[in-house]
Amino acid sequence: MDYAENLSRGTEEWCASYGAQREHKIAQFEKMLSYCEVASCRMLALVRYFGDTADSHQRCGVCDFCNPGATIARRFGTRTHRSKKTSCTSWSS
Repeated sequence: MDYAENLSRGTEEWCASYGAQREHKIAQFEKMLSYCEVASCRMLALVRYFGDTADSHQRCGVCDFCNPGATIARRFGTRTHRSKKTSCTSWSS
């Protein structure tokens, strides 16, 4: 399919290209998951990922790992049973 959504028959080599693209997308997703699960400063994780050699490599002090008390989830606390029920009904509509 091209940019104008016109379909044309592809060659038999599409499978290898598709497989490589799929593996790349899976690797990107796994990297995103590991960022979410990292038990260290989020800013340092980004600095390492992008290879910023000029950075001081010090913890930022403002992300959810460095300053968990400042996160929105901490500020609002846990949901009550009523708010859970309300959010579930709004999802179903």
